[in-house]
Amino acid sequence: MACNGECACSDLLPIKSLFPYMEIDKISVINEAKKGSLLEIIKASNSVKDIPFSCHSKDSKGLLVKIPFNCKVSLTNLQIKSTFSKLEVFTNNLYVKLENPKTSRPDSRKASQSSDYSILSDHFLNINISSKNKSVDTLTIRLTGSEGVGEVNYLCICGTVTGILPKAVNTTYEAYPVADLGKITEEMGVMRK
Repeated sequence: MACNGECACSDLLPIKSLFPYMEIDKISVINEAKKGSLLEIIKASNSVKDIPFSCHSKDSKGLLVKIPFNCKVSLTNLQIKSTFSKLEVFTNNLYVKLENPKTSRPDSRKASQSSDYSILSDHFLNINISSKNKSVDTLTIRLTGSEGVGEVNYLCICGTVTGILPKAVNTTYEAYPVADLGKITEEMGVMRK
């Protein structure tokens, strides 16, 4: 049964949205039916809950969302309205795949630690995220468990900024010619072979 609005689940706007700290141009969504639709939902979710459009998956496999941040963040909660029944949250892991982890080969480059949530509801859900996610620079969300094509109507990530990302240091090296070692060794009476 769809939410008719009498339950007041859509009254509260997100508190401490991390939208301003997301690298919007680097957000990627795998298995999205219309490219860019989830990005528009993330942008709109920053200020409103009644979004007139939605994001659909291409098939029943689900959606995989990778969100990089431009600073270190601490995740507190995630607000979502979706037809998917399972949500998995991975932090600081870019190697997560859309396939079921039980059937896909584990990636040895980085351990995949996830938090699983059951989200089968037609209402806006506020999911509190474990306090272990304090120094996050990349968030990956896997949405699965829909009968047929899945749909996301609202997605907002909340938390606080905890620090800055380390920056690369630009270094300039100057190279100067070195005296010819062959001539020096011959003058000293040492022969090089």
